Amino acid sequence: METTKITTAATTQTAQRRLPAPAEEPAPYRSPYDKRHEGDKIFGVDPTTLQCVEDNGFNIPWHLAKLRKILYAKSGLETAGIFRLAGSEARIGQMRRELNDGTFDEEKYIQENNVNNINNTATLLTRWYGAFPMRILSFLPSDFLDGTTDPLMASVSLPEKLCEPYRTFFLWLVEILLDVARVSDQNKMTTHNLAVVVAPILSPETENIFLSLAVTGQVILLMENYLNFRLEGDTV
Repeated sequence: METTKITTAATTQTAQRRLPAPAEEPAPYRSPYDKRHEGDKIFGVDPTTLQCVEDNGFNIPWHLAKLRKILYAKSGLETAGIFRLAGSEARIGQMRRELNDGTFDEEKYIQENNVNNINNTATLLTRWYGAFPMRILSFLPSDFLDGTTDPLMASVSLPEKLCEPYRTFFLWLVEILLDVARVSDQNKMTTHNLAVVVAPILSPETENIFLSLAVTGQVILLMENYLNFRLEGDTV
């Protein structure tokens, strides 16, 4: 497991870099403006505008590194139902406000040694992904999402079909999911269970609810196959 290097804008040049906008961005369905994100500096904003740090080999928004640190502390990934069980709405709201006003201290949540903080953090992380103006997998070719391409074959090349910075966001999250799946004997979160949990936050949205459900089902297959494909590399 790789270590995390967290830096700040005050101490390194890394944190000064901002994520580049995709060179060629398609025009998938864009969610209507969500008033729940009004005035938010972290959630529901264009992710390319956020300040970045280096974390686990990826250049990602600074708050993701803080959330990841909580998940990995004190065997947090072994928490039963991680990413499936929701946390406390009150505490999640508190954490979100602290992220927005710059007072978030991950060490405080780690030292509390509260198993609920793992669920709070995992829920907050998935909500950030789900609040994207355009979901990450909106940038996949249409044949990946309509079932035209076999999901087993398509899953192998999944990251290659994403443009930056969405490829980086995707792969950073996948590394966490793989680490969770590696201890599924403890947390009960198999690759299938993880795929079911993350598919709704990664799948492109449409105005047609039935089409959205069909696409989400296809993304479940893609994600489960991709996670299994990556885990097979562990045994090679």
